[in-house]
Amino acid sequence: MSDIVLHAGRPAPDGISAIERLALSGLRISSQLLEPTHFKGYGRIASLLRRAAPERHIVLEIDPDSRFRFPFGDAYWSRLLAPSVVYEPEMIALFRMIRAEDYAFVDCGANFGYWSVLVSGAALGRHRAIAIEASGRNFIELTANAAINQKRFEAVHAAVAETDGGFVTLGGPTHEGLAIVDTAKAAPDAETVACVSLDGLMLRRPWFDGSKRFVLKLDVEGVEEAALRGASEMLRRDTLLIYEEQGSDDGHANTRFVSQTLGIPIFVYDGHRFREAADPLAAMAAMKVNRRRGYNVLATRSNSWLDILRRE
Repeated sequence: MSDIVLHAGRPAPDGISAIERLALSGLRISSQLLEPTHFKGYGRIASLLRRAAPERHIVLEIDPDSRFRFPFGDAYWSRLLAPSVVYEPEMIALFRMIRAEDYAFVDCGANFGYWSVLVSGAALGRHRAIAIEASGRNFIELTANAAINQKRFEAVHAAVAETDGGFVTLGGPTHEGLAIVDTAKAAPDAETVACVSLDGLMLRRPWFDGSKRFVLKLDVEGVEEAALRGASEMLRRDTLLIYEEQGSDDGHANTRFVSQTLGIPIFVYDGHRFREAADPLAAMAAMKVNRRRGYNVLATRSNSWLDILRRE
């Protein structure tokens, strides 16, 4: 079936039924109302409203030249239908701040490619981007988003790991929360996917040639340490790392590894700008006010990126 295209958050008058229009309104209004609770209960509402158009997709016009496609009633991405919802505000603040900088974007755990779509678009500077996604089901949506945005970013189907080769099994209840699971205990719908290291991919992929600076976004659901061990060469370059800290992790494992083992300075968003953390673990504890969400953190040892972050 054809996609429902939303311009400025509103569907075109043709090609959408009254029931679909009503369901869209429900998705939008419930997202707006539940935003203060970090969308608690939104998944059940979205699942119910998806019945209005289970075979259709929504194409949301984010910017004049950027479109983002996702299944009708998707419990994660339908939140964007509410005009008041800003997805990962710390990330949009960062990408606006570095819009004019010369860098290439490496999007690991890209899901459907939201940030690859935006960073490669005019509003955020038309940067070269490569999106890496482990899930085959997510990869179908990712390649569709590359296609409707003139294939301006490259998509790679692989699981980011410490070394090249081998396979892992992915499982989980939601597409945004898929993680590596024990093959012997995996559900019937679990996926098997090949592994790559970022350093190995950088050596083999022509995409990386000619790029002096990188922004590396790592959202790989619990295997960040392994992924970073496999990216030692990339981290030695002019690379700005974005990684996720889970609100439920009281030990702050990712920050402990990045700051203490790798010795990389940490920057935390304070609602207005990224500030360098004198005590990274204390900064994580102060930042995590909601155990149900993830928090994006910056880290770099590159002098050029440090100069930019420290002067802002």
